[in-house]
Amino acid sequence: MLEQHVKIHHPKSYADHYALRAANNNSSAQSSLKPFLVACPEFESCLLNWMIKTYQPLQVSECDEFRDLCKSLNKRSPVIGRERLGRLLKNEYYQCQHKMTLILKGRHFALTTDAWTSIAKVGYVTCTAHFIDRDTWKLHSVVLGLYEKTGRSRAVDCVEYAEKQMEVYHLEYPYIVL
Repeated sequence: MLEQHVKIHHPKSYADHYALRAANNNSSAQSSLKPFLVACPEFESCLLNWMIKTYQPLQVSECDEFRDLCKSLNKRSPVIGRERLGRLLKNEYYQCQHKMTLILKGRHFALTTDAWTSIAKVGYVTCTAHFIDRDTWKLHSVVLGLYEKTGRSRAVDCVEYAEKQMEVYHLEYPYIVL
């Protein structure tokens, strides 16, 4: 409940906490429960990768048929709930964000934004960084963020979204290539 409170009422502190945890790559399991838990980091990693690659919802882990599938492969496979998957996914997100911050640090880059409206009439905007690897001269494009759009689609709004992403990834204006 404390985690939910911090997440809702102190989002900056919550994000900083996960970013620090990703940087340190610490485990979040409570020490008093460790003797009773079956550690399956490879299973969790594979499950998380599968969910990310196939765009599975968190609730898939609570489906009885999915749990039966896991148990058929290994009787000792852990039962992972939506909350645990959510924490794993957040940790993976902040680890990836930290890695991207390190990759982009000191590089020249270009930013593009794109906005569109879904079939449900909900607007979205994305910000992508593009950079060329100095060694291989290969162009890389990385999506920095995707957000539900608030407000109109003016140039000022696009700049605001891009600046938010620059702040998250610690990017600086002198490195932008026009």
